[in-house]
Amino acid sequence: MAASDKPKFYYFQGRGKGEMIRLTCAAAGVEFDEISVTTREDYLKLIEEGKLLFKQLPLFEIDGLTLVGSDSIVRYVARKADLYGQTNADKTRIDILVMGAKDLFDYGVGGYLFGSSPEQFVDEKVLPLARNKYLPAFEKTLAENGSGYMVGSSLTIADILVFDCLTHCTESPLPQLASVLKDYPKCDAFVKFIASHPKLKDYVPTRYPIPTAEYIHSVKSTLLMK
Repeated sequence: MAASDKPKFYYFQGRGKGEMIRLTCAAAGVEFDEISVTTREDYLKLIEEGKLLFKQLPLFEIDGLTLVGSDSIVRYVARKADLYGQTNADKTRIDILVMGAKDLFDYGVGGYLFGSSPEQFVDEKVLPLARNKYLPAFEKTLAENGSGYMVGSSLTIADILVFDCLTHCTESPLPQLASVLKDYPKCDAFVKFIASHPKLKDYVPTRYPIPTAEYIHSVKSTLLMK
């Protein structure tokens, strides 16, 4: 592949909503150049160039297309790389699980460190949400499927997004969140299983850490978040 044809990925220097794309590309064997957005000027330049349809990151340029939105990017790569299930029923099941993983990420585990009282938010919002709604559903899904995967018997984006979401828990600096899977043994085993998957085991150790203070400051200043 010529350098000019290599996909380009634009995002902040951290996990966030870009990590599911990195994981999917790793599983798909898609190499890309990552272009870090670290300043307000970097972000505004992409808007001025007309690359951010909704003025949001991440952005992925591939196959002559300019793709925005983490969901649409993940699905595009997944369809190319056979990471989207074998049957229509499987694809629908994958969509449902992806929705659940994204909801837990968006409403809790993905952004709690950005607030002024992370521990309180985790105790009052994240943990009840995880324990009462999402973790039991993931545990039930793994038990019913029985293969170690969320859907079918091979890696799909359902596995990738649930793994990304759960590792935001297990790698948390807050012990109450880091230990949340102790009551969900199948989810706990699933995290280890996916981390050691042949398509992901080389990438997983290189991941960005859970958001640091420096990363949070960079994102907030770039997006003018309070």
